[in-house]
Amino acid sequence: MYEVTLILPEDTQELENKFAELMADIVAKKLSHEELGVFIDKLESLDKAEL
Repeated sequence: MYEVTLILPEDTQELENKFAELMADIVAKKLSHEELGVFIDKLESLDKAEL
C-alpha cells in the first residue's frame, strides 16, 4: 500500500478556483451545446447558498 502526504496551504482559494475550472471543463465536454445552455440557465437561477 502507498502512502501520500498532502500539504495544503492555509488559503485554499487558488485550489478551489482551479478545481472549479477543471470541473467546468469536464461538464462542458460531456454536455451538448443545448444541454450546456440549459445547465447554465439553471445555475444562474439558483441562489449562491444553494450551490
